[in-house]
This record gives sequence, C-alpha cells and structure tokens, in this order.
Amino acid sequence: MPPHETNLREPLPFAAVLDSAGIAPARLLDAALEAAEMGAWRYSFADHRAYLSPRAQLLYGVDGPYLDRDDATIRRIVHPDDIEAMQEAMRGACNPDGDGRYVVEYRVRRPGGGWRWLSAWGICEFGDESPLRQPLMMSGASRDITARKHAELFSEAQKRSLEMIVRGAPLGDVLADLTRVVEEQADGEVVASILFLDDEGRLRNGASPSLPAEYVAAIDGLKADPSIGTCSAAASTCRTVVTVDIESDPAWSALKHLPLNLGLRAAWSQPITDGNGRVLGTFGTYFRSCRGPSASERQAVEILSRTAALAIERARDDQALRDGERRLREADRHKDEFLAALSHELRNPLAPLRTALQLLRTDAAESARGRLLDMMDRQVNQLVRLVDDLLEVSRISRGAVELRNERLDAASVVALAIETSEPVIRAAGQDLSVESPDHPVWINGDRVRLAQILSNLLNNAAKYSNAGGRIVVRTSEHAGEARISVRDSGVGIDPESMARLFDLFVRGPESDRRHREGLGVGLALARRLAELHGGSLSGASEGPGRGSEFTLRLPADR
Repeated sequence: MPPHETNLREPLPFAAVLDSAGIAPARLLDAALEAAEMGAWRYSFADHRAYLSPRAQLLYGVDGPYLDRDDATIRRIVHPDDIEAMQEAMRGACNPDGDGRYVVEYRVRRPGGGWRWLSAWGICEFGDESPLRQPLMMSGASRDITARKHAELFSEAQKRSLEMIVRGAPLGDVLADLTRVVEEQADGEVVASILFLDDEGRLRNGASPSLPAEYVAAIDGLKADPSIGTCSAAASTCRTVVTVDIESDPAWSALKHLPLNLGLRAAWSQPITDGNGRVLGTFGTYFRSCRGPSASERQAVEILSRTAALAIERARDDQALRDGERRLREADRHKDEFLAALSHELRNPLAPLRTALQLLRTDAAESARGRLLDMMDRQVNQLVRLVDDLLEVSRISRGAVELRNERLDAASVVALAIETSEPVIRAAGQDLSVESPDHPVWINGDRVRLAQILSNLLNNAAKYSNAGGRIVVRTSEHAGEARISVRDSGVGIDPESMARLFDLFVRGPESDRRHREGLGVGLALARRLAELHGGSLSGASEGPGRGSEFTLRLPADR
C-alpha cells in the first residue's frame, strides 16, 4: 500500500448508528431541538396548515399543535413591518429553480403583550412527478433571537449616541434617541423619559418625545423627593424605584392622573449617575400594564443610562467652557470699560486743576484767588475719593477690612446713611420717605460700614431717578432676619443686567450723561460688606422704566 494512503472504513449511516444503539431518530431529534431551544414545525401546502412541536407552540404563542397559515392569522401573529419579508422568503423557497431553503427573521406577538424575535429555517419539498415541481411540504425549525436582536439594537444605539456626543449634537437630541431605543424595543408597549437634576435639586425635562406637552410641563421642575412618584424618588435616593400599580400607590396620589389618562399603568426609574455616584438625572419607563421591569429591560436601561450620563456630563462641560469664555470676554470688556471710566474720572478734575494753576501764575488771578483755591480743593477731594474707592476694593479683596461690630438698632444705621446721602438726594430733587416698625430691629455689625452700604444704595436711587421721583427706605424683620430695602421710581433695569450689576467695574443703565459717572465699584463693595456681616445684598426690578429695589438682609440680633 502506498505510504500516502490510509486504511479507513466507510462511515456508517447515522440511521444505522442510531439503530445499533437502540435510539429512535424521532427521540434524538426532539432532544437535539430541546437542547438548542428550537421549535420544530412542518407546513403542508395542501391544507395551508403548520404542525407545531410543543416548543414551537410556545414560541408562536398558540395553544394547540396546529396553526393555519391564512392572511388573518398572519396579521394577528406577525409584526406588520415583517409580513412582507416573511412572505418574500416563502416565495423564494417555493421557487422550483431555487434550492428550496427558507431563512427569515421576524417578530411575533407575545401572548402577554410585546413582540418576540424569531429566526426560522426550513427546506421545501417538491413533488417530483409534477413538471412544474409544485411545493408539497416544508419542514423547519424556529428559535427565539430576541436577546440577540436587542443586543444588536443597543450596540447600534450606543454607537449612534456616542457619535452624536462626539459631533456635539444637542443634548436633547442625544437623550431623545436613547428613549426611542427603549420604546422601539417594546414596539410601543412602553413610554420612556429622561429627566436631569438641576443645581436646585429639581427635575428638568431632558427628553420625553412620546409624552404630551401638558405632561412634560406638569413634571418639569418637580422637586426630588423620596415620597413622590418614581423619578423624583429615584433622584433623591439614588436607587432604582419601581411602581407596579400607579393607581394604588400612595407616592403617585398627586400625580397619578397624568399617566393614567394616557393609559400608563406602571412605572420604574433608574438613576443616572456620574463616575462619582452623583445623581445627574433619571431614566424613567412607563408600562401600559401593571408590572415591573424584566431582567433584560433593567439591563438595557442601565446600559443606556451610562450613555445618557456621558451625554449630560459632556453637555455640562461644554456649557462650563462656554460660560468661562463668556466670563473672560466680559471681564476683558469690564477692564476696558473700567480703564476708560478711570481715565475719564481722572481727566475731569485734572483739567480744571491745570487751568487754575495757570491762572494763579498770572497777575489777573489775584482777585479770583479764593475762588480758584476752593475749586482746586473740590477737585483734589474728587481725586482722593476715586483713589479711596480703588483702595477699598483692594482692601476688601485681600480681606483686610476690620469690622467694629456692636449691637445696633437698624433705625440708627438708616439715619446715618440718610444723613450722608441727603445732600445728593436734595440736589436731585427726590422725595425721601422712611418706613419702619414701631419696635427696634436689632442687628450686630459695624455702624459705619452698614451705613456705607445703605448710603451707596440711596445715592444710586437718586442718581437713576428723575427729579420729583420717590425713594422709600423700609425696615422690617422676618423669621430672624432683618431687612432694609431702598426702592426708587427711577429708570429700572432688565433682569440680565441686574444679574451683572454687582460685578466689579459694571455700571448701571446709561440713559444720560450723569449715569456714566463713577467706576462701577459701589455695588460690588456694598455686597461684599454685606457678606462680611453674614448677610446678603440683592436687587430686583420689574424692567426698564419700572424702578428698582435693593434689599440688605442681615441676621437679627435678639
């Protein structure tokens, strides 16, 4: 025998092997199909009926071993989007010129709701005696591939969402895409919503594409609270919260009409957290039946929540960058405005000083000597005031201000401030009134510095009000807090400008020439002094032309 040849026997037919082992082929087939979690079926073209094994009955959601293949049954069982693909695969298998193979994937309705993905394989048997080779029977098997399909769906969704994040797509678009993945997985049997948690601990709508605007408006701004709903509770506890029956759950008592009116009977919420475990928001899911989430649904939402966290953090980082850039631009602009204002304020007193010096050098100035010296004194005092303001900014910034605190009646501080500002108010032609309770409002602080705060507010009220305007100083006490407010009937200010008014070198509305005076440090110094006293200084206005009100809040001393 040549060395490259081997003495191998022909393998026995598999049927002979089974026969020799005493194993019935049908029994082996059943065991193999069960091990592979596959359901066997055989379809007769003559009577349009499929014969199903027990597992196939479970897969297709039918009670008996027979399934008629008519149009009504197909529409009842098969997902409408998959009917054409299934029928096309059947036509291909029945083609006498083909190989008779039937391979297709489609969804069938679950008895309890939702859809199950199946993969079906079959082989068509033709009649040999017919010249047209008519199909007679088809034998095959089906298998549940729902898990695989969902994995593919989530993988594609993850890839798509990450690409959107990298491209800088709007946060709402990314989150809406994630919610649709959950909804598409359940084929409309669930509704998903992503909320994010703001800095005040309130839930804000991130993406709720399938919820009506009225629903979104009702839950937007909801406080995170362990006793309210599912999303609010999940955000406050950083734990998954499940409500299997919204109608009977006490946590939903005030809100249950919202989901119930939409046919939503149950809900659950997964907290969205960053790498440090801080809650960024919630991923909520509503069901149309009273039930909790399955293991696969939990896993899916957990995965998508991590992607949502990436999107939210990226959006916040981008916003922080934009805010930082805006603040730098504003700081640069304020610096330029400050330098321009400083140059203007310095030039104003220096110009008359130089003129006076030139006149004093001439014989003609002898008769006007006294008037010139008075004018020079006023201009020098103006320069000293400007320098003092700048030094005050430096001292407070360095924390070098020493407060001489004592127990004070707020009325005495108001009186001192009015005494300081009364000439300015009188010169502007303003009407000043004072409102205070009939009992002392005690505070603890530095009398001079507190009066400095109020005097600045009074001067601004006079500066930004026309002649005949009204200024009201009101003192009150609320819940252990002393409040002194200064309200005017002046030019007012829009909310955006009000937010920046306490920044250094930012000046108020410039409606005429006198409003352009000053360096824009007064309110910034006043607020810092208030904070050094453990209090606060805030402003409010209903808008241009509606006046303004500034309120000093201090701890009451009882």
